[in-house]
Amino acid sequence: MRVEEDAVAYALYCIFWGGRWWGDCPPSPTPTSTPTPTNTPISTPTPTNTPIPTNTPTPTLTPTPTPEGGSQEALQPIPWGVNRVDADNVWALTTANNIKVAIIDTGIDLDHPDLEANIKGGRNTIRTSRSADDDNGHGTHVAGTVAGVNNSIGVVGVGHQIDLYAVKALDRRGSGYVSDIIEGIQWSIDNNMNVINMSLGTSSNVTAFHDAVIAARNAGIVVVSAAGNSGPGNNTVIYPAKYPESIAISATTSSDGFASFSSSGPEVDLAAPGNSIYSTYRNGGYTTMSGTSMATPHVAGAAAMVLSTHPGFTPSQVQSHLQNNAEWLSGLSSNQQGSGLVDVEKAVSSP
Repeated sequence: MRVEEDAVAYALYCIFWGGRWWGDCPPSPTPTSTPTPTNTPISTPTPTNTPIPTNTPTPTLTPTPTPEGGSQEALQPIPWGVNRVDADNVWALTTANNIKVAIIDTGIDLDHPDLEANIKGGRNTIRTSRSADDDNGHGTHVAGTVAGVNNSIGVVGVGHQIDLYAVKALDRRGSGYVSDIIEGIQWSIDNNMNVINMSLGTSSNVTAFHDAVIAARNAGIVVVSAAGNSGPGNNTVIYPAKYPESIAISATTSSDGFASFSSSGPEVDLAAPGNSIYSTYRNGGYTTMSGTSMATPHVAGAAAMVLSTHPGFTPSQVQSHLQNNAEWLSGLSSNQQGSGLVDVEKAVSSP
């Protein structure tokens, strides 16, 4: 599928592995054991009718048997971000089973032991005859934060019984056409998704892209998108997060600071943990990534949790409920955090 007005979009993450940086990273950051990207703005792709190749291939990682952080059980930590948004405090109340979340991304590792039980279907909009299996790793990482299975291995997600749908619209390099993302949005509408997670973006305002996001919202789908990794400023939020029909998410650190790589601006609606997030990865693995891509699934998961306890809510009501029950971070401005840090416990528990 191609639309008359097209553009290139890309995944929004950064990872340090094997002695070098990969992904949407600032040039030549200083490596550390827990990578913190600088606030150097990331160059954005130039719209074109042909794909733009990247020079940042995603490496293949082997499964990590020993998880990072404090453990919930011997081999299953609650990632710091999931814990920080208080998702684990309401699992006795709901785990959002039967709420459908579409991950429009690079696909999902369909056989991952920490995700397989929750994956219910999907679509490859790049090559419709092929599966939505992840050949990059980014989409799998995002999916783990939304709905990593509570099975005593690896990690656990915000809502560990959410129904995941893999919509592969980005290629193995983490980039692709906006038109393929639009097709993924339409697939989500046709298949009655409740939430769409888009940890991706473009600097180009494509009319058909906006129309698709509006159509999803009108169809009753909560659309959650990454604000971007272009650093702080008054106009650094990218599309689709910049569209008012999408919930725009910025990134915070484990100390409740504003992540230096995160975009900011008046379009930001909520903040969520996005620095050094440990989650699932391709080939059954686990790894740590940073980016607004990693912040966004915390809110997509939160939206699913709210829908499970407030089934009559419209997308606008879900957004207002999340914003009204967010935690204000005193050290951040409204352009950096919108209404505040998403608080799953408060949002789920509030009438």
